[in-house]
Amino acid sequence: MVVPSEAKYTRRVQFGEYIFRQGNRGDPALYIVNAGDFEVLHQEPHLAEVKVSSLGRGECFGYVSLLSENPFNPKRFTVRCTSRLGKGEILSINGADFHRLLDHSQVVSSLMSELKRTRDELNYSAMAKFGANKIHNWRGC
Repeated sequence: MVVPSEAKYTRRVQFGEYIFRQGNRGDPALYIVNAGDFEVLHQEPHLAEVKVSSLGRGECFGYVSLLSENPFNPKRFTVRCTSRLGKGEILSINGADFHRLLDHSQVVSSLMSELKRTRDELNYSAMAKFGANKIHNWRGC
């Protein structure tokens, strides 16, 4: 069984701390909110940054880059902690461990495929409603 070491992968974060920023490249990882609140922000060129989503315990982000053909593309969103009193905590699973988990667990593989399929459907629905130009960059963290 592939289980990441909790000490290695758990990260406590402070209010206002960024997990990653839009446009940055970094090591791709799956992040799971273990405690606290986080916000997902997006900025179009020459416009103000806007909040596009909130994340809480049990929700995940970062998986889109792990499932893409080029996981090292620049991030399309910013994610930061909005928890007061230092209560933010995330679990991160690096790309190698994530793919090992997918290879060894049919349940996890199926869940991630379903999550990606649902996200793609939401993106296509948004494109149909608002137009492709407005939604082009909204394909995931």
